[in-house]
Amino acid sequence: MENNDKKIDELIGVVKDLATKVDKNTSAIGELSVQTKENTSAIGELSVQTKENTSAIGELSVQTKENTSAIENLSVQTKDNTTDIRGLATGIDDLALMVKNGFDAVDHRFDVVEKDINALKKDVGILKTDVSDIKITLDGGVRRYEFDALGQRVEGLELKAKASN
Repeated sequence: MENNDKKIDELIGVVKDLATKVDKNTSAIGELSVQTKENTSAIGELSVQTKENTSAIGELSVQTKENTSAIENLSVQTKDNTTDIRGLATGIDDLALMVKNGFDAVDHRFDVVEKDINALKKDVGILKTDVSDIKITLDGGVRRYEFDALGQRVEGLELKAKASN
């Protein structure tokens, strides 16, 4: 009987430890959910910035076309304005470089967000595995009421054995 009580107490300890692990994993899942929401917010901000940059690129494209047209008109009007035209061409090159740098920055931000999302997916996969292991462990254990029923059955048989002696 004492041996069964010790086993029952050991199983209770194991179940409590598993419950603590489940609580910790649930907390970690909550933190991952918060991080996912923050990353989703960052993605939304990047999307807005990308739309703004796209709009700026469109405006720059219109300005570039207007500048090109102005350059052609200036070239036709006089050869003396060649120096000014070169200055405008340099300005257009600077604008194009600024636009390129803007896109490079957005690409870098998306790479960082992708890495974070992949790390989150990996962590969630690990948590799913841990929860599955806990479920398997709990399913394989003997329940307390089964031990109690067995104990009562043994006591009943012992009483019958004494009575028949």
